[in-house]
Amino acid sequence: KDERCKLSKLNLTLNKITDQCVSLLCDALKDKHCKLIKLDHTWNEAAKQCVSLLCDALKDEHWKLTELNLDNNYMTNQGVPLLYDALEMNIANSLG
Repeated sequence: KDERCKLSKLNLTLNKITDQCVSLLCDALKDKHCKLIKLDHTWNEAAKQCVSLLCDALKDEHWKLTELNLDNNYMTNQGVPLLYDALEMNIANSLG
């Protein structure tokens, strides 16, 4: 959340990241100073709440991610429509 931050890619693979950790990450992703465009979140322990948190962040005007990998987490197929809707809204917002 620092305007001097230059981080554009973050690999969190195999870090046992839980929904609580994702909440903190999403807060940072919504910050206007965040420059992150690529996030690899594979092989962690994120579950249902993770999808909801990411969807909320995705709808934020400051979301800049262009690549998000969520492979091999504990999310279910129920999260797919939520992510789709959030992505669709994000694209519509970015087009004005």
